[in-house]
Formats: sequence, structure tokens, C-alpha cells
Amino acid sequence: MTLPPDGFLSPDIQETIARVRKNFPDWFELIGRLNRLAMRVMPKIDVPVGDKQKFLEAVHFARAVQSLQAAVLLLERGMEADARNALRSATETTILLVRVSRDPALAERLVENDDYHRQKMAGALLRDAGAMATMSPERKEALEKTAADIKARYTPAKPRPLNIADEAIGDALVLYNLVFRPTSNDAAHTSLESLVRHFIERKDGSAFLQFGPRMKSAKDTLDGVATIFVFALHVVFSRAVLTEHEAEGNELTEEWKRVSKATTSPGGGPRPNETRP
Repeated sequence: MTLPPDGFLSPDIQETIARVRKNFPDWFELIGRLNRLAMRVMPKIDVPVGDKQKFLEAVHFARAVQSLQAAVLLLERGMEADARNALRSATETTILLVRVSRDPALAERLVENDDYHRQKMAGALLRDAGAMATMSPERKEALEKTAADIKARYTPAKPRPLNIADEAIGDALVLYNLVFRPTSNDAAHTSLESLVRHFIERKDGSAFLQFGPRMKSAKDTLDGVATIFVFALHVVFSRAVLTEHEAEGNELTEEWKRVSKATTSPGGGPRPNETRP
């Protein structure tokens, strides 16, 4: 196998970008319009002082848009798995955006989730002899204090991690099942499905290593990106009372339905006739 010396960092990657965009013009046109709308909307989101729910809605929206932009940048370079990993991140964030827009108590669950992970990390490091051997006394003391403080706040129980499947119950469940689950298995985790992207089998049964741009799941990924944009934007229109953008948002939703032709593959977006954002 002959590879460019810089791999995906090669200047020739611009040729891949042009080819990918040429192969999926409708999707890139739609996603470009959705992205521009999101960027116009973002500065208009008002967060009243002390309103945790509005604050969480705003930061979840910003994070989702950034991950969607990352997915596009990676996809157009043929980095399929990494693009789908970014899509998974955007989907998780949008599921929580939908949830917090309906349930302000998510703020407390996010705090508990943070405590869970900080306690778990502190405990793991304190039990790791190798880590302790290289750690300063001050750092060790800070970890011990973190573990003790969190334990004191939750005794006799323990802080619980956030379960994204539980948070997806309701309107966002379709995003969990049709986008989050597939991208978890075929991109985010080192699974058989993610590993097969890196070899090609010959007719005689032998195989060779594959390293370079791929577009096999590009349509599904672009579908997923558009889907998440549509869901995230509609939450913001409703909660931030940005009614002046609703007509454009509805027009883009109809365009999303047209481009996707009411079909989906695993890891793509929901069928437009299955859900209304």
C-alpha cells in the first residue's frame, strides 16, 4: 500500500474535500444553510442572570453546533469514523438540550454526574501506585480532599452518573436510537465495526490495510448532521422565543425532508415522517 507521507495532513487533502462536496451537493448546501442560521441565532439567545435552565440551553446549543461543524470538517476530508464520532457528540448534546428545555432538574443531575466522575478519577489515581510515585504532595492532598468532600455530600449514597438513554426518553428517543447508538458502535468505540474501516478484503480472502479517505457512510453522516441541526434549532426557536427565524427554520426542515427522501440507514437521521422536532 502506498500512502502519502503526511496521511490526512497532506496538502492533497484539498482534492478529497472537493470530491466529497461534489458527490453530495444537496446535503452540503442544506447543512451550510442550517449552519448559517444557527450562527445568526446564537448571538440572540438571551440568558437572564441566575437562570440555570436558560444558561444550560444556551451552552448545550453552542456545543452541539461546534460538534456538528467538526463533523463536517472531518467528513469532507474522508475521515468517516472521526466525523461520526463528532456527530455522536452533537447528538448526545442535543438530547440533553431537548431534555433541559423540558426539565430544569437536569442541572442537578449534571452536577451529580460531575461529582461522580471527579470522585471516580480521584479514587483511581489514589489507588494507582505508579501515578502516586510521580505526583506532588500538594496534588495528592487535593485529590484526597476532592474524594472526601464528595463522599461527605452524598453519604450514605454515592453520586450517580448521567444515563443518556434515560435522558432521551420522550421527543429525543428517536435521536438516541437512530443516531447515537449506531455512531457509538461504528465510530466512538474500538469495535469490530469501527476496525473494519481500516482493511479491504480481496476476492481470494486475503486483506490489506486501508488508511485514507473513505466515503462509504458519508450520506448517513450528512443525514445525521442535518437532523441534529434541525432538532437543536427548533428547541432554540421555541425556548428563546426567536419567532422571527421560525419561518426559515420550517423551510429548512422541509428541505431536509426533501433531501433525505424520507429514508434512512443506520446512523443516519430519523425518517422525516417519523418525528417532528
